[in-house]
Amino acid sequence: MGFSRTETNAFLILLPLLFLIIFSQPIYNQFVQSSPSVADTVQLNRLLATWKDDPVVFSANSSEKVKPSLFSFNPNTATEQQLKELGFTKFQITGLLKYRSKGGKFYVKPDLLKLYGMDSSFYQRLFPFIELPQTNQSSTEKSVQPERKELIADINTADTTQLKAVYGIGTKLAQRIINYREKLGGFVSIQQLNEVYGLDSTVVKKAIQKFKVVEGFVPRQVNVNTADAFALAKHPYLKKNVAQAIVTYRYQHGAFTSLDDLLKIQLITSDDLARLKPYLTLNP
Repeated sequence: MGFSRTETNAFLILLPLLFLIIFSQPIYNQFVQSSPSVADTVQLNRLLATWKDDPVVFSANSSEKVKPSLFSFNPNTATEQQLKELGFTKFQITGLLKYRSKGGKFYVKPDLLKLYGMDSSFYQRLFPFIELPQTNQSSTEKSVQPERKELIADINTADTTQLKAVYGIGTKLAQRIINYREKLGGFVSIQQLNEVYGLDSTVVKKAIQKFKVVEGFVPRQVNVNTADAFALAKHPYLKKNVAQAIVTYRYQHGAFTSLDDLLKIQLITSDDLARLKPYLTLNP
């Protein structure tokens, strides 16, 4: 049975198509899928960048790859050959030597990171072997120096501004302290701040840390042999009846020859006299 001319032509067209279909898959795999995509290339580069294997360098006299050796070194004195053995690139070595030739110096380990082209991962490998301190010792010593203690002011000359520097003392309390100081004739003990109305013990403790009574201070004194009852009663430690009793006793018995004679007045106790003595005098 023969083929017609039309059937023969159709067969001749179909036969190449058949071969093309059969061999298209292997050809596609060979020339298309074998070439990595852009995404695959990027991923491959990332993997290579994070490869943890030891780096290699070329020897000085050949293209043979050699593994760098790590040893203690000082970047201020290391030779070119030593730098090569440590794994420094030619570019890094040139920059380091040029920096040194211009008078540059490495003082601490992190100074090496200032070297142009220095890779942080390479620096971390070198870190234990760098013969330099990790930090500047002089700056560390300054940071641990004790703070200077605040100067303690004289309570008898302090103004309201100085007094208000104490936490808990405002304008009114500061003025009240000064007024009480004036009535007393001056503080002879820093503990007398406890006598100021409105000052609690916590604030007094803070004030004692900032103020003191200067050694040798002499307060303003009242002469018990010449002052009248009104002048005596102005002092916070003398009530009006006690001031009048002093004047009466002096009128009856004459001038006091000793401050201890005041104990002969029944209204005055030994504790009262102890507080009063710094503020009383017998001399004109």
